[in-house]
Amino acid sequence: MSTISAANISDGTDTVGTEYVVNGSARAYVSHQFSTTIHDSFNTSSVSDLGTGMARQVYVSAMATDENVATGNTQGGAHNTTFIFCEITFVTAAQREWNTGMSYSSGSNTLADNSTVHTAFGELA
Repeated sequence: MSTISAANISDGTDTVGTEYVVNGSARAYVSHQFSTTIHDSFNTSSVSDLGTGMARQVYVSAMATDENVATGNTQGGAHNTTFIFCEITFVTAAQREWNTGMSYSSGSNTLADNSTVHTAFGELA
């Protein structure tokens, strides 16, 4: 295997330090709408609908460990009446699962099929 050593990478317009490529870039991401529609992704082989408000993302290339950082964000809701939540429920080196839903000002919580965006950081296997 060949090794290239460089302090910066440039496309002719923008320049970034290689430490961001090696250490700081997302290793996987997915923009997802339930019913398994993937709007945009990187290192994602599939998304499965596990039921109302529950889904699973499977990586093309696995992470080195189960202790990778998984973040998620969901979209939707009504101003001042609902809080939209995204809970990462299960993370392994090969996949992650999550729940999304709504928490209402009345105090009730409901799982719901919200659009979500997820990012994973960590070392690839």
